[in-house]
Amino acid sequence: YGDHRDLHLSLRRQRQMCIRDRLSYLLQPISRCRELLRDPPAPFVRFEPAWRNFTSDADHAALDSSRVALAVRAAATEAAVRQQGRWPEEEGKALEQAAKDTVATIETIGQRAVAAAAAVPWPRLLRGVALEAWRSGERRDAASLRGVVAGYVTAGWCGPCRRFTPDLIAFHEATRGAERPFEVVHVSWDNDEASFRHYAAATGMGWLALPYDEREAAATLSLRYGVPHIPTLIVLEVSDDGEARVVSENGRRDVEQWRRTRVEAPWMRGCLK
Repeated sequence: YGDHRDLHLSLRRQRQMCIRDRLSYLLQPISRCRELLRDPPAPFVRFEPAWRNFTSDADHAALDSSRVALAVRAAATEAAVRQQGRWPEEEGKALEQAAKDTVATIETIGQRAVAAAAAVPWPRLLRGVALEAWRSGERRDAASLRGVVAGYVTAGWCGPCRRFTPDLIAFHEATRGAERPFEVVHVSWDNDEASFRHYAAATGMGWLALPYDEREAAATLSLRYGVPHIPTLIVLEVSDDGEARVVSENGRRDVEQWRRTRVEAPWMRGCLK
């Protein structure tokens, strides 16, 4: 009798687990939709708080409206799933449309924020920002940069960044004493200052860095150039009057190619000794 009772309890527990597992599976799309309700939205996390400065009240109202509609649809769909034990077609379609509307709103606002940040004159963007030289610790006015300037958006937690950094160090060393000035500015996506400094020291970086406490400046630069992922190396030509134009949006590819083949991208000419 005891064995049969244990078997009965075991089967009942297994059935309960199957029900829970099925419910969990059915609720997964709702959980993914709710990720769009985070503040800030996931695509804007690395641009926080700068993206808010380059968007309008109307943009924020549109985002709030779409997210409220999504939250209502998510709640209705979850209630139907729990009641029916299956995916509800009608509520599911409404949820899918609400999610698409929210994604479209986020993408539109993101494009507007990037365009607005890009419209800010370069000297005004970095006004009052003092860059730190990793090796000497000296400070340098960011507005004084001239020649070829590469903004290196990176972080110690990023494996591809750690693999690319030695290539950039080799290129940077090869530019010393060249006719055309070349500077690298480290823009950090690390999660704290200790990680930021450890990454620079461990890899032997010898260039300039945007101080870690300049988080808004780091977010604004990342937003201005629409940095989608890291490592990203944005190469600029800064004129004598301080204006900057992009000469390569994929400096990482250029540097990796130079390291492998010694083939120089057009912007490298004159930078190498």
